[in-house]
Amino acid sequence: MEKSILSVIIIGTSLFIIFQEIAIYINEVFGLPIFRNIIYPIAGLSFCFISISLFLCSSHLFSKIGKVTSAPIEPPELLVAEGLHRFTRNPIYIGHILAIVGEFLIFGISYCFLCFKCHIFCTFLCCINRRTSSKKKFGAQYVIYMKTVPRWILKRYS
Repeated sequence: MEKSILSVIIIGTSLFIIFQEIAIYINEVFGLPIFRNIIYPIAGLSFCFISISLFLCSSHLFSKIGKVTSAPIEPPELLVAEGLHRFTRNPIYIGHILAIVGEFLIFGISYCFLCFKCHIFCTFLCCINRRTSSKKKFGAQYVIYMKTVPRWILKRYS
């Protein structure tokens, strides 16, 4: 496993733990409700597993095809339109959203729902920025990609 993927996993796990501690504290201070059910944690773990899988698959494609580090922070040198990117233009962002929903279901903390709303807004802004820079960098190739592959909802591949 490459150093960059390992560092992203370590940093992501650390932030996950820190975020949960802060969320629990804020939830207690403001007396927000906690949602508990036997099925929620199981569904939440499933969402988190899917989220990690999306991230690892996309990171691998970015490093293999896009010629960047495994941590897809910087834009790729080449357009990545294979693997998960055949079905959606934003598999990593979808993974982020699934992770936050998974956290909410696992811990039942209302504050996670507020974070979910904030993350959706920030992701939307980030996507606008990425779309503009990708159009400039890849030109007509990216415009065709945008027309054939949906931004969020997974497309059936035929």
